[in-house]
Amino acid sequence: MKNFKYRFLKGLDEIGLKEGDNIFCHSSLILFKIKNKKKANETCKIIFECLKKKIGEKGTFIVPTFTYSLSNNKNYDYKTSKNLCGFFSEYIRNLKNVKIYKDPNVSVAAIGGKAIFFTKNPTVNSYGKNSFFDRFAKIGGKICNINLDSGSTFIHYFERNLKVPYRYDKTFIGYMGKKKIKSKLFVRKLNDKYEPNFEKFHEDAVKNKMYKKFYLGNSYTGVIDINSVQNLIYKKIHKNKLYLVRG
Repeated sequence: MKNFKYRFLKGLDEIGLKEGDNIFCHSSLILFKIKNKKKANETCKIIFECLKKKIGEKGTFIVPTFTYSLSNNKNYDYKTSKNLCGFFSEYIRNLKNVKIYKDPNVSVAAIGGKAIFFTKNPTVNSYGKNSFFDRFAKIGGKICNINLDSGSTFIHYFERNLKVPYRYDKTFIGYMGKKKIKSKLFVRKLNDKYEPNFEKFHEDAVKNKMYKKFYLGNSYTGVIDINSVQNLIYKKIHKNKLYLVRG
């Protein structure tokens, strides 16, 4: 594992992570071929320690802990609702000093310099003004995905800003504890023939050298600046409203 840590740190240098960066990370551990929970925890610990070492105390590390509780007709509890984003996200969610953005559909867990800024006062509209996604995009963070391509949930935030025709704001009602709450989520029109297709986005991000990655055995980690994500999507959707869908 010592060699793994050294090689992972070297890889993070290669893709340009630096002190003070704010990072949002989707992940999958499957390519690490982990055989048991103890090994999984050890791997998560090393990956997180490497990332934190690179971004330092002023940087912020954020993972999705999406539960889609209200949209699945379930009540929301930020401590117990099932996190649908995988083992690494759950590992981060359970760390000490982690802060939770308590969105009843698309919550996130943050730790580091701007954790409070990113997680305070959740908005009713998950992708609306002053939401987590809005704050992160405007402050200029980086998407750093583990064993996944350059796509991320931020694509839906930019789709909403551009008023794409195949999604709309839908209101969901439920409870958080005894408190009745509502949440607006930018969802796909179910009677629509279009389905999400982020492959074109990833291909263009790679072609335009916006996305950098390094390999560690069969696994890989990649990074793309959120401003690059926005610029690419805005450019493409202004030309073609259906750039991010197939059908």
